[in-house]
Amino acid sequence: MSNLKFSCDSYNNDDLTIHYRIEITPSEKGDIYYGIQLPSYVEQYSTTQFKVTRIKMKTPQTKIITGEIAFSEQTQLQSYYMKLIIVQNGGIQISRSFFNLIEPNKAKLI
Repeated sequence: MSNLKFSCDSYNNDDLTIHYRIEITPSEKGDIYYGIQLPSYVEQYSTTQFKVTRIKMKTPQTKIITGEIAFSEQTQLQSYYMKLIIVQNGGIQISRSFFNLIEPNKAKLI
């Protein structure tokens, strides 16, 4: 299986955007498929389209993937999680990372 690090601790509270980082170090060669999933009760408020992505891995090497997920202003401000699902050579790995949505900055202090 792959060595996997998944985090979403970078947050832009000006526009309710979560930045995530995935670090995959496979132990063997073979294409990797990955996708991110939110729980259905918060996914409906996400303005980001989710898809399964393929990484061609001819030789095992560390791959770092970054991205962001934006939420609409109607999203309830609380703690949530997202799941990362990875498939390689018939093996499945699942990792969860938690994040907090807090009220966007309405005015900046000088």
